[in-house]
Amino acid sequence: MTARSMIVLLCFAALALPLRGVSRAADGPVDKALAGHYYLSGVHEVGSELLLREDGRFEWMLAYGALDQMAQGTWRRDGDRLLLRADPPPEAPPLFRAQPQIAWSGEAQARFEAMKAQMPAAASDHAIAVILRDPAIDLSLSGVEVVFRYDDGGTARDVTHDGWAFAPRRSAAKIIGVDLRLSGPGEFGAALDFLPIMEGIQPIDVDFRRLSASAFQTMTLRVEGRDLLPIGMAPGRYTRP
Repeated sequence: MTARSMIVLLCFAALALPLRGVSRAADGPVDKALAGHYYLSGVHEVGSELLLREDGRFEWMLAYGALDQMAQGTWRRDGDRLLLRADPPPEAPPLFRAQPQIAWSGEAQARFEAMKAQMPAAASDHAIAVILRDPAIDLSLSGVEVVFRYDDGGTARDVTHDGWAFAPRRSAAKIIGVDLRLSGPGEFGAALDFLPIMEGIQPIDVDFRRLSASAFQTMTLRVEGRDLLPIGMAPGRYTRP
């Protein structure tokens, strides 16, 4: 199993976790004959699954290139239409949270050695690191642009690899925060301040479920025999094995 498929699997599995304040019942009639696990076919390079539960709840995910989307909520049948209504997003803690700073480690040094050729020559032997990860599912966040902010107004830039990013250690300035940005369909940006740091590692926890917010509010599919055909989306159909 690839790292990407593992991430998609973890995202889909996380949807099964109950959300506080969300009703488990459907808001209309449920046709239990439609309950089951569906897989999207007929759309090139797109993977999608839809799980309809007999209690009127659904779980949905879609993966296309770098885009992963998911939703959960209630479903009901209305004639030859199947209506999905996603749950509203739950109240959640901040997307990023700075954790207590820790000392420089052997792992940090090894990762720094592997990429320090990209650092300015004057700082080739010293660095400060941040780690972006979701401890709840042991997942690190790569591809995030990190702009380190020093207390003298200076900045340094890096992009996370396996959750790690580095900035030059400067003798007369401390890092007081970072600006974070992830490009793509799920683009986000955030600014985070923390205690001034001149050496060591600043861990930053990421709430990955906040990055995987519901992809839609409502979705309509046409019932055709045992299959479901999305309306207003790319051609394709959801089928059961």
